[in-house]
Amino acid sequence: MVDKLTGAMPLGTAVSPGSTSVRAPSRIQPARRFSVQSSSLGGGPQFKLNGHLAQGATIGIHTTTLNPQPAPPERVDAVAERSISAQQKLQTLIDRVKPDDSLQSQEREEALKFTTYLLSKGCKWNEALSFIEMLRKKEISLNVITYGALMGRANCEFDRKQASIKVLEIYDDMLKHEVHPNLRVCTTIITALGRQGRPDDAEKVFRAMEKRGDRADYKAFGALMSAYAAKGDNQAIKAVQRLYKELIQCGHGGHAYLLDNWLLTLAKADREWPPVRGML
Repeated sequence: MVDKLTGAMPLGTAVSPGSTSVRAPSRIQPARRFSVQSSSLGGGPQFKLNGHLAQGATIGIHTTTLNPQPAPPERVDAVAERSISAQQKLQTLIDRVKPDDSLQSQEREEALKFTTYLLSKGCKWNEALSFIEMLRKKEISLNVITYGALMGRANCEFDRKQASIKVLEIYDDMLKHEVHPNLRVCTTIITALGRQGRPDDAEKVFRAMEKRGDRADYKAFGALMSAYAAKGDNQAIKAVQRLYKELIQCGHGGHAYLLDNWLLTLAKADREWPPVRGML
């Protein structure tokens, strides 16, 4: 490492590390600037000066040997340590919940929020199930947000086919505990049913959501349309066209371009319907 430059040296002079000082010959023209280039030719680092230096000026190059800093040792089983730490913190929150607490107590809310946080931060599936089991041992009921985070973890951990099975198992558990899915969770359920070739059941979930007062967005419509389109028969195509018209009537026409091209091709096949004709 060059830590000090003073004076001047002839152009093209190569200097090895150390400390040296050379007087510039009189033929060098006066100038104000010079630069230094480093290389490792010849078995060791060298420095080359470029530029014009003042007549009679000298330069000294001083090098400092740097001791390499050892890399910090890798943490062994870091992931396992984080998992144990998370379980310990969750257990601490759960231990603060008393059996006679109200179902809406602050302690229960904190335990649920932290569980949802852990599910959204990339824990493994077995860890996710263990967190849920810890809550239920304390009779802490899951809410729709925690259920949704658990479905999201299933979609991340498994392939599409296996994830759809897990999502619908979670949905059955929601129904068992009388927890109604919100719009986002409904879209996840509709997608899972579509992947299993059950578009009629997917639409039942969709309509039940509407009856509860949750207004479907273009993502929910798209998930249901995809569920029908996957079958590919004439009845499915008509269902896609019907849902596309409903999508437009509900004011989501501005998002129609976000649907897949092949789905739009099916949906726009009914060219006689004026609103659809206007978008073609």
